[in-house]
Amino acid sequence: MAYISQFAEAIRNKLVVEIAGFKLSEIQKHPFARASVQYTQPYNCLVGEESQERSIGK
Repeated sequence: MAYISQFAEAIRNKLVVEIAGFKLSEIQKHPFARASVQYTQPYNCLVGEESQERSIGK
């Protein structure tokens, strides 16, 4: 039975599986672990969009 407290974790797992292209059978055998990432400098999450705008002249 699923609980509302597990919703965020379930959505995160679903997105990771879909984006990474994992097979569901592989995930069930070898669950993935979370990794903590710390950047030493601020990271611009819009770098791809900004690059695309520059290349098309906006």
